[in-house]
Amino acid sequence: MIDYKEEMITVFCRYFAPIGEMEDKKNMSTTEIDFLFRGIIPNLPTSEHDVYELMKELGFDQEKVIVYETKVITEENLSKGIQEEVDMIPVGQIFKWIVFEKD
Repeated sequence: MIDYKEEMITVFCRYFAPIGEMEDKKNMSTTEIDFLFRGIIPNLPTSEHDVYELMKELGFDQEKVIVYETKVITEENLSKGIQEEVDMIPVGQIFKWIVFEKD
């Protein structure tokens, strides 16, 4: 029987690490990580539960991330020379995995 979890560990660790430089830091949800494997691992033998297990096993941590939505403050009007102005408004929070992308 194929050990998909071992394959997932090998592939994920090729591109991400639990520690690294701040400029390489990303936050990813379990669903996002699971989706990364859909191109090489069959959908039915693995699930987000497997992703959670491997992330814990590999020592990745989580943190709370603020979710922002873009809100238009001033609408664009080129005939009057007005450019669109937008602001990022916090709309919620979510826990995500901390991963550091490798070169």
